[in-house]
This record gives sequence, structure tokens and C-alpha cells, in this order.
Amino acid sequence: MKQRAVNFGVVGVYSIMYVFIAFLVAFLGFLTPFGWVYSSVFTAVLGAFPYYKATSAFRSFGVSAIMMTFFALFLLVSDESDWERAVILVGSGVLSDLVRMLLGNTKAIGAVISYPIMAIGNIAWPLPMWTNPELYYELTAEELGYEYAKVLKTYMTWDTFSIVVILTIVSAVVSAQLAVHFVDSGLTRSK
Repeated sequence: MKQRAVNFGVVGVYSIMYVFIAFLVAFLGFLTPFGWVYSSVFTAVLGAFPYYKATSAFRSFGVSAIMMTFFALFLLVSDESDWERAVILVGSGVLSDLVRMLLGNTKAIGAVISYPIMAIGNIAWPLPMWTNPELYYELTAEELGYEYAKVLKTYMTWDTFSIVVILTIVSAVVSAQLAVHFVDSGLTRSK
């Protein structure tokens, strides 16, 4: 089967869907700190479908990198990220593309295994919660109030970070497998 070149317009649409999902999920964080802390897990669940549609439509290198570049640029423009976290986001997309290429761009297993790598990149958005908890607490208290910040502070542990990483990976794998099952993709399934 011949690989089709990446159509930036179509991948852009799926990228916008992914960014929309990520922001929609992040808004749960305004309702409860739990929603913000575990936003990468929820994004991994809902973002698997646009990811899978994009990778099944275009079996060439660059799809994940384009999606995460859109996300990083949106975060930078909206002043929700710095350059270091943007690099993590784009890097997770590039690494995801490399893994998908190595496993086979025309095989569903390539998308299932590479998607969790891209999904892990989403943790870059709330990463300062764990890397600089004191500053993050103060900024959160200013923006959302001290009661919210006190609850959020209970999640600012490396144990919680580890749980978020594990749950993001697991939810990404399960969601990617569901996407393979429910989305008509044309990718071959490995037995």
C-alpha cells in the first residue's frame, strides 16, 4: 500500500480537534483541582480518536509532530506555556512519529503504541505543578483562590505525578485500541 503524503489542511483539522479536546478537558480544572491534575489522562481518552483518524489517513512521518506543534503554538499564544514545555510537547510528537514509523505506519499497532508517547507530552502543560510547586501554589492562589490552591497542593507530590504518568499511558493505550476498533481506518491489524 502506497503511503500518502501528509495533507497539512486535514491534519490541521484533526490537530485543532485535539487542541479543543485538551482545552475542554483542562476547563474541568476550574471546577476541581482533580480535573486539572488528571487532565492529561482525560485528554488521552478523548484525543485518541482524532489522533487515530489523522494517522490512519496519512501514513507518513510527521502527523504527531504536527498535532503537538499546533498544541504547543496554541499554548504559547494563549500564554499557557513557556518554550521549554513547548519543546517537550513537540518532542513527544516527533518521538511518537518515530515509534509509529518503526512499528509500521500502515499497521494499527503502530498507532496504538505511538499514541501514549504523544499523550505523555500533554503532562508538560501542568508540569510546573511538580517541578516548582511553591511558585505554582502562589500563582494558583492568586488566580483561583487559596482554598483551591490548598486542595491542589495535596496533589503536588511526585507520587501523584507517577500516578498521572501511569494513568495517562494506560488510558492512551486503551483509548487507541478503542479507536482502532470503532474507527474505519484501513490500517492492517496485527495478529
